[in-house]
Amino acid sequence: MSHTLESVDDTVPVDPRAERSRIAILRAAAQIIEAEGYGGVTHQRVAERAGVGRATVYRHWAQLDDLLFDAIATLDAPIFRPGDGETLREWLQAELAYAGAMFASPATQHLIAALVDRGASDAGLAALRKEIGSRADDRLGHRLGKALTDGELTHAADAADASDLAALLLGPLLFRALIQPQELDDAFIALVIDHALPPKRRKM
Repeated sequence: MSHTLESVDDTVPVDPRAERSRIAILRAAAQIIEAEGYGGVTHQRVAERAGVGRATVYRHWAQLDDLLFDAIATLDAPIFRPGDGETLREWLQAELAYAGAMFASPATQHLIAALVDRGASDAGLAALRKEIGSRADDRLGHRLGKALTDGELTHAADAADASDLAALLLGPLLFRALIQPQELDDAFIALVIDHALPPKRRKM
């Protein structure tokens, strides 16, 4: 099936009822992801939350992975959620804990593997993977810019390349969750932040 980020041929007539159910299903799946993580999403759970029959969910998305990918595409920020009320370090600590909990989930690990594997041959998933990265970079870049303005960062270069910093922050969490695997506790996350933002480049 086509994924949410792909263009849709608007010359093909769309059944309004089918489109309403599709939107309700995507919204329900996204709400479950935000509340419980990817592992909470099943055809039955989504059907119940969307107020449609399970057969309707299967008719739109026979494969659960496809439903998950399309639901993820509707989320504002799967990685690095908005937040300006705390310090940069407090925000990073909370967001990396959130990301780490996702990465430790077997459902998320399965999803990451599928995204990497199928993204090589599926244009829609390749676009989704790029979009997820861009969203993360933009959100992190915004927060770094605020930290620079507030004096939390002492060098403009520290806020210049959010993409590199995202890799420095998220890479260790993925390795710890997928390869080792060990608990992603607060002490480990603090260590990751310390290495990504050395003390000489930020105000303590």
